[in-house]
Amino acid sequence: FWGGEPLLEMNLIIQCMDYAIKAAEGKNVSFSLTTNGSLLNEANVKRLLGYNLRITVSMDGPQEIHDKHRTFASTGCGTFNAVYDNIKRIVEKYPDIKKNLSFSMVMDPTAQFNCLDDFIASEEEFFNESAVIGSFVSNNYRNDRVQFSENFVGEWEYSKFKYLLFVLGKVSKANNSQLIRAAYREHFEYISNSHRNIAPLAKQDHHSGPCVPGQIRLFMSTDAHFYPCERVSETSDIMRIGNIEEGFFFDKIEKLLNVGQLTEESCKECYAFRNCRVCASLSDDGNQLSKEAKQKACRDVRYNFDEMLKDVCTLKECGLKKEMVQKITG
Repeated sequence: FWGGEPLLEMNLIIQCMDYAIKAAEGKNVSFSLTTNGSLLNEANVKRLLGYNLRITVSMDGPQEIHDKHRTFASTGCGTFNAVYDNIKRIVEKYPDIKKNLSFSMVMDPTAQFNCLDDFIASEEEFFNESAVIGSFVSNNYRNDRVQFSENFVGEWEYSKFKYLLFVLGKVSKANNSQLIRAAYREHFEYISNSHRNIAPLAKQDHHSGPCVPGQIRLFMSTDAHFYPCERVSETSDIMRIGNIEEGFFFDKIEKLLNVGQLTEESCKECYAFRNCRVCASLSDDGNQLSKEAKQKACRDVRYNFDEMLKDVCTLKECGLKKEMVQKITG
């Protein structure tokens, strides 16, 4: 359940979960809910406790950072105090909820990264047992690019360096940032997979990246239109793959599945073919799939793949073993 703020429709959420459990009789059904936390009060939590539900709370840092972007629509005041107090109260009353609680921190690239890190460290009791997942505002569907301050970039890169030292066993876990870990997930997947025997490319193949629309996720908007996932634009015609009345539009789904055809010839020569992250949303110009938009995303993918290879080679040269990766990733 996504927003806006999904807890504004508490009765509908309960109705949906009850329906899903009944319809999927005999199967293990789990749910996830992303909330800004302002309505995560005791009354709502009591109603949610009986479900196999993972709750992610959006908290973007200490009060002065969080309140810059997250305010109440009615008053314009920041939501930090309300969210912080709600979490403290429900964890004290229902400590087991911690097992199913995580935090999403959309990092402000104009702030100081160390400020975010220090906040998590200083609130150890608040965040313990819960994952804190850092992310940035996406450049996708923007006319301008997200701007990063020089201080943020310097502190971010230094924290990445310290994390690599931790991976190599050179510094303790306490000396690395929880926000950095997600940045290296792809590195460790690549290292793990590099030990396997990989089948040769088929005569007909497709680069990695695109998923089957509706297979992994199917996003439905409040006006009952279907989209491949929650990351695409709801104003884009090509991404609207059906609705609850008419079913699926298979002509659009076929185009999304075959997005690789936009750059077919260059894909055949691309060394990052199997490690591509270009999905249909990165090829969307706001109305249709665009070769130019996809080529721009391709350049970013190749750059990031090159940087990942440098990191992986450096780690291996410095003594990284497969067993060390398994210990870190569990």
